[in-house]
Amino acid sequence: MRARLASSAALLLAAALPAGAIRAAEPAARIREPLPFEAAADTRGHNGRSPIALSPDGQWIAHTVETVDTVPRATHQYAATGFPFAEGDSRMEATITNTKTGESIRLGSPKASSWAGVWSPDGSKIAFYSDEGGEPGIWVWSFATKKAERFPGVMARPFFGYEIVRWSSDGKRLLCKLVPAGMSLAEITALGTSLEEKRKFKKVEPGEPSVIVKTSEPADKDKDKKKEEPKTIGEVEWGLSDLAVLDLEKKTARRLIEKQNVRFYQLSPDEKSVAATVLKGWQANSQQPTYDIVVIDLATGERRTIATEVALGYGIEWNWTPDSKSVAYIPSGISGTGAAKDKGPIVVVPAAGGIGSIVHPTVISAARLLHVAARQQDARTPALKRRARAAGATRTCTSLVPARRSGTCGSTSPRPSG
Repeated sequence: MRARLASSAALLLAAALPAGAIRAAEPAARIREPLPFEAAADTRGHNGRSPIALSPDGQWIAHTVETVDTVPRATHQYAATGFPFAEGDSRMEATITNTKTGESIRLGSPKASSWAGVWSPDGSKIAFYSDEGGEPGIWVWSFATKKAERFPGVMARPFFGYEIVRWSSDGKRLLCKLVPAGMSLAEITALGTSLEEKRKFKKVEPGEPSVIVKTSEPADKDKDKKKEEPKTIGEVEWGLSDLAVLDLEKKTARRLIEKQNVRFYQLSPDEKSVAATVLKGWQANSQQPTYDIVVIDLATGERRTIATEVALGYGIEWNWTPDSKSVAYIPSGISGTGAAKDKGPIVVVPAAGGIGSIVHPTVISAARLLHVAARQQDARTPALKRRARAAGATRTCTSLVPARRSGTCGSTSPRPSG
């Protein structure tokens, strides 16, 4: 109302003043005009962990908008509709925006939550999540029809914004997380952390103290003083899901991993296998999560655990090698090392390991990688090479890596020199 009144007053003033006076008054009016509270309160953001991606032809951007609406919680992790709260409780809208005209299209319905839109390889479709209809689904929006269709018979179960739908290169299959087979949405939601947490301190009258007393037994002096490996503890049931491949033509779902807390997943470059990290828990007395890295052969369904209880931050610090024969990961998080005694900085594990066994990792020298990358760049830009040498950049890079990590595993190659 105030904004409309202000606009009306401005129009009346404009009609009363000469044109020259209006031009002279315009800069001062713009400077003095405050930002309306309604405009500030209605400012929208983006879901930072969902992808912001250009279409293959570069004409559109897919992104997820955070609205000013709040989604009610059923547990600390999820809404009753299956919407996850890892990125906050703002209602999300999966959106595409034209890079030339600025036109924006909301992919889901106006009242539902939708998020994490991902382009198909040919750019004709976008897969995204939405809780339209009261449960989380995988939807595919088509440019041809300007409509979205839900994949039938399954419910999505992502948590973080980066747990996206992944397309196969032919655009006929999707890799994603689902509510476990045989479980209802209410059953899986009930596994989350209740909003009714127990009071830590006893309720007392005003002015009276409320105290918690904890005791421990004296350390056993005769106990072996050897350092023990940290134990993995913690409840992970709240994040149970199935990892599945959806066939868009046959409308079928093939479940590869069932009832595990799957965190991150990728098809191999040759699309013959799938790798994923599975959250096992946290190291005792810390917030350091640990993960298993598993590989599934899509032809046979064979599942191999190639590394166990690896310390990673979010379970995303890994990737396939280009030849699809290995998985590379970076021990990170708080402790930065895994159960395999890997000392980083990059560990490459063969994908063809035995089930339940840890393949001895191959450590790639960070110095060697930097050296190779620098030489490749130098070959393209001789001028950059000369400037880098003049500034001593190459020597600085190699000096950051301890000498014991120089060279490649199984090689006597000397440490790259400046």
